[in-house]
Amino acid sequence: MRKKLLLIPLALLLAISLVAIGCPTPPPTTTAPTLAPYVIGVSPDLTGQAANIGIAEKRVYLMKTEEIIAAGGVNGRQLELIIYDAESDPAKAVLNTKKLIDVGKVIACTGYSSTGTTLACVETATTGKTVLFSLASSEKIWIPTEEWVFNTTPCQKDASTPILVDNLLQRGCTKMPTYIMIPHMDRQGRKPLIGPVSKRE
Repeated sequence: MRKKLLLIPLALLLAISLVAIGCPTPPPTTTAPTLAPYVIGVSPDLTGQAANIGIAEKRVYLMKTEEIIAAGGVNGRQLELIIYDAESDPAKAVLNTKKLIDVGKVIACTGYSSTGTTLACVETATTGKTVLFSLASSEKIWIPTEEWVFNTTPCQKDASTPILVDNLLQRGCTKMPTYIMIPHMDRQGRKPLIGPVSKRE
């Protein structure tokens, strides 16, 4: 959980950098113009089954945004977050994404707490030609590759799970219990264990 939260600033900075690269700082003038802020949409699960993840994610987004603003913003612009609760519901996440793109005019959407809410919003982000950064780790997010969709969390079956399994084997363990705290993530929670465990049997 802590490692996942550490990746949230990366998602925020990536969203900003896509625009910052294409929008160089304007030359100085006698009267500096007031530039509109970069607006970023965030749709975490603040209620429902994944609220324990989404609430923590929201806090990190707010904290890092304050730090960036205090440091002078990006290209002379401030940051503005529009945050909507996805309610741990893919359908709600889609509605949020449409509103963020069509009404909020965001430069990027991020904060998607789960694979389900992420995948549900892929078509909306692609149609709206708006970058979507997910915080979920399923490989379904990037396989097949989508032009406007990215994630910042390594796939568990390739990253943390092999290390965990090897460590248990070195300790002489032959059985490993699993405990999934969020019911709707049960299948996704077990899947990353299957490959690494089967390769070591």
